[in-house]
Amino acid sequence: MELSKLVKDTTPHQDPSDAAPIRILSNNLLRSGRRSKRNAMELSAAVMPLVRHHRAIPGTRAALEDRIEAIKARVTAAHSVENKTHKLSMLKSQSGQADQVGRMEMEVDVARQVLKQRQEEAQAVGETLRSEVARVEVERKREYANAIKICASSFAQSAAENLAIWETAREQFEKGMAELDAAAGAGGGRADSVDLS
Repeated sequence: MELSKLVKDTTPHQDPSDAAPIRILSNNLLRSGRRSKRNAMELSAAVMPLVRHHRAIPGTRAALEDRIEAIKARVTAAHSVENKTHKLSMLKSQSGQADQVGRMEMEVDVARQVLKQRQEEAQAVGETLRSEVARVEVERKREYANAIKICASSFAQSAAENLAIWETAREQFEKGMAELDAAAGAGGGRADSVDLS
């Protein structure tokens, strides 16, 4: 863009043939820059699934921490049942502890119910986590493969278009130089009227 501005600002003050190479260069640099910008936008859209999966990592960690907490709660409940069962068996072996045995049996029953609940919760969290991991794995593989295909296609298309842009620029330079040579040969000097644009 700066070269285009330079050409516009300096064209009234110089020979058209002097400005022509800069005009050709600036026009093709501008076209190439626009193509590169479009390529960057296409690549940005293509890698969005990768960005989305990367942003999901904290959520995945939180889900794994939920599973760890559920397992810890289940283990704690199992230890509680084990301890209360051990105390109950010790109380039963002693005579004259009928009221304490009754209370301890109730505590053991409550502890077993809590353990059952914790086991069900841990199982539910584990199954949910397993199904989500499987779903995300399939989705990620599909989206990553598509992203790679789009990136490769975009790079190939961008390279082909940039090649065409600079081939056109070379042809314009060669044509302009040929016209200048022909004008210089015919007129014995410089042809100021030659326009390479």
